[in-house]
Amino acid sequence: MRTSLALLSALCLPVLAQAEGEVYRVVIDGHIQAIASLRLNEGMYHGQIYYDASGADGLELAGTAGKDGFEWKESLWTRADNDSKPTGTFSGKLAADGKTGTGTWKSADGKKTLPLALTRLAHIETLVSPDSNIWVDFPKFDDPRYAKLNGLLAGEAQQNLAQNLKSVQDVRTELQSAPGGSAAQDRLSATTSCDVESVLPNTVSLLCTAYEYSGGAHGNTGLDARDYVIGEGGAVRPLKLWDVLQKSPAHINKLSGLIVTELKRQKASSVVDGGIKDFTKELDKDELSFSILPVGLAFHFSPYAVASYAEGHFRAVIPHRALAGLYRQDGPLASRNAKP
Repeated sequence: MRTSLALLSALCLPVLAQAEGEVYRVVIDGHIQAIASLRLNEGMYHGQIYYDASGADGLELAGTAGKDGFEWKESLWTRADNDSKPTGTFSGKLAADGKTGTGTWKSADGKKTLPLALTRLAHIETLVSPDSNIWVDFPKFDDPRYAKLNGLLAGEAQQNLAQNLKSVQDVRTELQSAPGGSAAQDRLSATTSCDVESVLPNTVSLLCTAYEYSGGAHGNTGLDARDYVIGEGGAVRPLKLWDVLQKSPAHINKLSGLIVTELKRQKASSVVDGGIKDFTKELDKDELSFSILPVGLAFHFSPYAVASYAEGHFRAVIPHRALAGLYRQDGPLASRNAKP
């Protein structure tokens, strides 16, 4: 008998853990803006920071925060080196309620120090099944304007948790009859972690990373960007690509070409060697995962999608200026049709 997701959701009896992490709007020197998503794990904060001006990924934060202040080391991971190098340090103090903070950003060489301000945008909350290897985390925004979005995100998290539980249960069922399968069951896991990539006047974008280990040499990671338009009274609606852009064969071809060019620049092997020549079919079917950023649209490719597993994931940021004229006049980015 097939078990429904609704029943699985009830069976997994999730516990909501408050304040597993925080999301901050970061402002450096009064004008350099970014969003940082930080999670607390064994007394240390770890997370990502996305700068508005570039939309690039690979920048990581790690450190501590407490009554004596915070200190988060910033580092940049590069594919070429397959390593992280220090780029700066955030330090200062948070208000007693954790909603604001002030301090400084200092460059890695110590030659530049700039003022820093933090404003909390959201908590990161976690749903955990009785099996601690199965969980989902998601943001809960502070601003009452996002109350309906918070409700939607909480519902999506419940669905994700049920799906993760079912995935692990299906593998466990298979392993029960396999030689040596019982030993592998303890290592099975399925998790989903959602970072805030952007909060704009009428849109919010998240990037969710799903990880699953079902046996073998390594687990599998998938990227799922989720975009929402916020309307009057906080009304919220998920966005698809063609809710944002005008769909036509010419626009599909242009966007495909822009993505291919960017992936070639990043040396994604399946694109460089000609194994992948275009994304017209995927775009036509609205199958590419994308985020709305201050600088443009970011298209996300999970490991194996455009390169080998060892090369990791790829992110193609297409700036608004390259997409001017393609945005729907009745869409949330209509104002971007005018080239800067």
